[in-house]
Amino acid sequence: MKTSDETVRRQAVEQLDRAAAGLDAATLRRLRQARTRALEAPRQQRHWGPALALAMSLVLALGLWLHGRQAVLPETGLQDLEVLGAGEGLDFYEDLDFYQWLVVSHETG
Repeated sequence: MKTSDETVRRQAVEQLDRAAAGLDAATLRRLRQARTRALEAPRQQRHWGPALALAMSLVLALGLWLHGRQAVLPETGLQDLEVLGAGEGLDFYEDLDFYQWLVVSHETG
């Protein structure tokens, strides 16, 4: 397998060299300039790598921290269940202080 890859690579290089030999000077200059720009491009892009890695890790840490903070719900007592299950309307519970006063005043009075 390795010899086959080498053969293909060698044939491609030979064919490209033959094709480049017939090019004029202006085209060769443009090709060299394009090659130089292409070789320098990865060096320029590497500067963003550490900054992007830091930003992504901060976003991940923030997401995990927010996910870990779960809202603590208050415990519901049996009284809350009684209120929800009772057949009385909300008006009854709004006037509950009055009804409790009425019971106390009736017992003492």
